[in-house]
Amino acid sequence: MKVSFEAEKYRVSRGLNILARRIVEEEFSPEMVTAQINQQFNYISKKERMGLMREVINRSYRYAWSVPEAQGIFREENDCNAVMPLEKINPFLDTIKECVAMKIARQVLSALQLRSCEISVNGSFGSSFYRYCLSRIKKSNIISQIKDLEVLEIHLKQMGHLIRKTEIFAKNALKGAHNGNISALHSDLFLAFWERVQWEEIFPSNPAASRELSQCKSILIDIIARQKGTFALREIANEFFALTGFSKPDDIFMISFLDFYFFTWLSHFGILDYCRPVPEVRMKVTPFGREFLAHLRERR
Repeated sequence: MKVSFEAEKYRVSRGLNILARRIVEEEFSPEMVTAQINQQFNYISKKERMGLMREVINRSYRYAWSVPEAQGIFREENDCNAVMPLEKINPFLDTIKECVAMKIARQVLSALQLRSCEISVNGSFGSSFYRYCLSRIKKSNIISQIKDLEVLEIHLKQMGHLIRKTEIFAKNALKGAHNGNISALHSDLFLAFWERVQWEEIFPSNPAASRELSQCKSILIDIIARQKGTFALREIANEFFALTGFSKPDDIFMISFLDFYFFTWLSHFGILDYCRPVPEVRMKVTPFGREFLAHLRERR
């Protein structure tokens, strides 16, 4: 009986892995994913198929980052004006210093100083470089907020893309880290995320959705900025879908897409906090985030 159960478990897992790869390589729409789940796993209950839907979406995100890093050409930018004035930032320096984005950035920048030879001729960082970063983080446990090492490696690679769009990286070389200026580094990294990098490079599991989200991201920011107290991610996503036509209401595929990429990175930059554990994913805007979003909306 146990052998039969394990065999079935393996068969389901293998089917999910194959489907996750097809989602990325063939750019499946949410409807196509649902159809495939219903077709391949029609022998299990609808409730269990919903669980498989969530699992295959997560696996597709991981698969998108398992392929070799895109060899994009660095385009130098000259826009590193701080999102917030210095006098507004100073009260939040401790928050900024301890946010996940800054912790990841410090690890990548420190590793680059030690292993600059691993920067390729076109400015990208290889797989061995990210494995080195990951091994250092595992030893120090300095980024304890992220327990899943696969997810952490994805965030390291995303940060690699951002760093290559900052003022501290030019002509395929590291120039410095704003001489220890925490707020300047945070602003430089955020603007690399918000305005300079192509979102299909850092959110590669659905390039079409990434490009569309980049074009209407300010609408999502407006919705978030209006929230008082905690809010359900699903409700925010549904309001965004209704306003923009980005997707249908309660589309689990696209809600997970926003969660895994957009909302996660806003939390990494200290703008949002996830409220856990709760049955439904809920968030809140941090005091720093409230001030930051007000200035970000003025940049439009």
